[in-house]
Amino acid sequence: MSINAIAWANDSKPAGPVEKPTLIGPARHTAANGTTRH
Repeated sequence: MSINAIAWANDSKPAGPVEKPTLIGPARHTAANGTTRH
């Protein structure tokens, strides 16, 4: 799964089945590599 896909999944489902379930709230808009998704 790509980083963009992870960020998109988190954006759609705050508690969805993603690789990094810790990305919730404000952090869900930040990709695993630390880049902010606009």
